[in-house]
Order: sequence, then structure tokens, then C-alpha cells
Amino acid sequence: MTVVLFLGCLLIAFSPLAALFTLIVAQKSLWVILSIGGAFFWLMACLGSSLVWYVIPLRESYWWWNIPIGVLFQEATRAFLFFLLQRLHKTPERIYSSHSLTPPSTSSSSSSSSSSSSAAVSSISSSNATYHKEKTTGPNTKEMFEELSIAVGWSIAHASIFYGGILTNSLGPGNYFLESCPSHSIFFISGIQTLIFSLLNICWSNILFEGIRARSIPFTVAAVVLHLIAAMATDISTVAGDHYCMAPIIISLSTLVISGGISAYIMYHNIR
Repeated sequence: MTVVLFLGCLLIAFSPLAALFTLIVAQKSLWVILSIGGAFFWLMACLGSSLVWYVIPLRESYWWWNIPIGVLFQEATRAFLFFLLQRLHKTPERIYSSHSLTPPSTSSSSSSSSSSSSAAVSSISSSNATYHKEKTTGPNTKEMFEELSIAVGWSIAHASIFYGGILTNSLGPGNYFLESCPSHSIFFISGIQTLIFSLLNICWSNILFEGIRARSIPFTVAAVVLHLIAAMATDISTVAGDHYCMAPIIISLSTLVISGGISAYIMYHNIR
């Protein structure tokens, strides 16, 4: 494959993630750390599904079942990561609560120290009330950017592992084509699929996080089902026949439109 085609495939696959990371995530060190955490937990999800693949017998005869197992592991890990983030958000609440329960000063204390202690307790109590008021109105802008950072890190890990290995073998003489798509290079098709799945992972994170936060079963189920549909569609490219490789792209794009619409609705509802 030529250098021009290599750079084109590289930009197709990683340009959106590079833009999101540079323009948004890299602006704060906490967001960078959260994106690294998202990438790490995606690797842990893959490790869990790989262990199941290795331990359970008949994996060679019925290999297709690893796709739903991998989807379930990823969504469960994504949900666990959201609970960890919520626990991080509740840390100020514990600090405020512990300080608000501080006993008043003894009678031997001076009146000035008693008044300053009462003022401090009153200030902390008002901050605690403000914190609870913010938490009941949904995620604020800061929390939305934190969740976006996790999703971007998750997508970067997914794209790097799945497409990086393919792209590293592209520099060299000749090209490679699938029987299902003899007119298009596998590197080009895989780059488009990586682009779509990168955006899908961001949308699925937003949908699943909102489903858990709002205790909405439809949102939670939608994230899992849409992920399963897009993942199972990639198996169609292994079928021999002209232009069968376009079917996974069409299904993935349709899933992206649905996921993007749901994600846009969630963001509009939270911002409003």
C-alpha cells in the first residue's frame, strides 16, 4: 500500500478521536486521567472476554458466541466505570456531611471561637445543600465533560487495538482484498469501520450512563442492544460474495444514526 493511502486510512480512523482529545480532553489534567482510565477499563473488558473464550470448551466450533459475550463484558465494565465516577463525585458530599456533624465548641471556649465555628458549620451546611441541589438536577457541564473524556479514552483504546494491528501491516508492496469486497482494500474498509465504532462507543457511553443515572431501563437496554447489533453485523464481511463488506458499514451507520439521535436527545434534555 502506498504512503498516501496509509495516511488517508490513518486520518479516516483516528481524526475524530484526535480532534476530541486535543480540543476537549487535553484541556484539563483530570480529563486526561479519566480518558486513560477509560482506555484501561476497556482493556480489562477485553481481558475478561478473552478468559471466557479460553476457558469454555467448544470455542473453536462455535466461535461466533464470543461476540455477545464481549459486548456484555464491555457494557458491564462501562457501567462499573460509571459507578466509580459517581463515587468520585460523592466525595465532596461525604466531606460536607462529616463537617456538618462537628459538635459545637465547649462552654470553656471563647465567644469568638464559638461564633467562628458556627459560621463555618453554617457555610459548610449551605455548601452541602447547594451540592445536593445540583445533584438532583442531573449532570452539570463538568460531569458531562468527564464522562465524555472516559468515552474518548475508551474509543481510543478500541481503535488502537483493533485497527492498529491491521494498519501496521499495510506498509509494503501490494494490497489485500476480501472475497466479500474485491474492489476495496481491507485497510480502507477497516478504517471506515473504526471511525464508525469510535463514534458509536462515545454515543453508547452517553446512553448507558444516562440510563444508569436516571434508572431508565429503555436507555440501558438500548445501549446493549445497539452495541450487539453493530458488533454482530461485522461478521457479515466474512461471507463470500461481491459487496458483502458494505452490509456491515450500512448497518453500523444506521446504528450510529439511532445512537447519535438518542445521545443528542439526552444531551439536550440535560443541558435544558
